[in-house]
Amino acid sequence: MSDPDLLRGRARAQSTVSVADGAAMDEDEEVSGGIRVSVRIRPLNERELNENQTILWECTETSLKCEHQKGHKNFTFDNVFSNACTNEEVYLAVAKPLVAQAMQGYNGTVFTYGQTGSGKTHSILGNDQDPGITIRCIGDIFKHIRANPDVEYSLKVSYMEVYNEEINDLLSEGEEGRNLRILQDDPVKGPVIGGLTEEDVPDEGAVRLAALKDF
Repeated sequence: MSDPDLLRGRARAQSTVSVADGAAMDEDEEVSGGIRVSVRIRPLNERELNENQTILWECTETSLKCEHQKGHKNFTFDNVFSNACTNEEVYLAVAKPLVAQAMQGYNGTVFTYGQTGSGKTHSILGNDQDPGITIRCIGDIFKHIRANPDVEYSLKVSYMEVYNEEINDLLSEGEEGRNLRILQDDPVKGPVIGGLTEEDVPDEGAVRLAALKDF
């Protein structure tokens, strides 16, 4: 059975996008805040297909149901994406509204959670045929900048991993980028991580290179 992959978005922005019609939220629309939880079921891989495994989860746009010997269990979420969905569908519903609000000054986070092999990297980075959330976010950010030439933007990027309770700087190739510490909780920037690299990014290509550096 394929385990679902959880995608969580946290911000004042709250998605009102319909995956079915792919409509984008108006950037000037005022939205309420909160945490939204979405689940994505990945397709069976080649090994699972060869072993005749099946996906036991039945899903609607907002719920999952699993049948078992004692009956069935239902789980409700803000969004549920079937194993046939694309990264574009996930991005439109989960991340695009956060990008629109981030360009207006609101904080936004897309957090992916799931066991090894559940499909997190594919959802975040994707491939050339179906780019993931990160790549699509980068595209929309620079699209917004080009559409507002009278506004001056300063973009910096950091790239880190939290692994086994250690924070590592993925833009640093030396030992000084390993096992970093949170120094303070800034009221504007949030948690500040000591020694974390911040690189100025002049264009879309530079951000893509940083994001794909370790993949």
